[in-house]
Amino acid sequence: MKRPWKTTGVRLFFSYSGPAALPLNRDRIGGPMVNFCPHNLREGFHALYALTRFSPRRTGPGMMERSIDAVFALWKPDQGWNAARLRDLGLNYQECQGFVTGEGRMLGRWSNTSVATGSRPALELALILKEKAIGEFSWPTAVTSPNDSSPATSHSVTCMMSSLAQLADLLGDDALLARVESVL
Repeated sequence: MKRPWKTTGVRLFFSYSGPAALPLNRDRIGGPMVNFCPHNLREGFHALYALTRFSPRRTGPGMMERSIDAVFALWKPDQGWNAARLRDLGLNYQECQGFVTGEGRMLGRWSNTSVATGSRPALELALILKEKAIGEFSWPTAVTSPNDSSPATSHSVTCMMSSLAQLADLLGDDALLARVESVL
């Protein structure tokens, strides 16, 4: 039986092979991994979570922690991504349409990762994202923020709402769950 994580792991680690432990894309076919867009963090963390939890070699945990460290070093909830530092690393920062379509979508992965691995930094990031989400966005719509110039897609909103519900369940936070339910 072929193990799906072998192929997935090779591709995933290649996307994380640039100058920062973030999921990166090439700038051209065969080119270096230099494009960073926060929208891709959710997908990168989905793959890292699977490798961390199910890979027999357990190669995912170290990359997961390095990636969380990179987010802490390069992103602040009140300032966003440090584009100058990303440029200094040789990365092309590709801004997405705000928090909901970028960082807000990945909150659930960090919640689940903290449960699966016991990672305190993963839970800390989830809590920071939760505070930003409930503090800056209009409820019950949760699709606009005074800091975001364009509305998020329904897919990104549902990703963030699902993530907040997962975190509420993890924490036993009935008030947060009620806020999420108000959107539905």
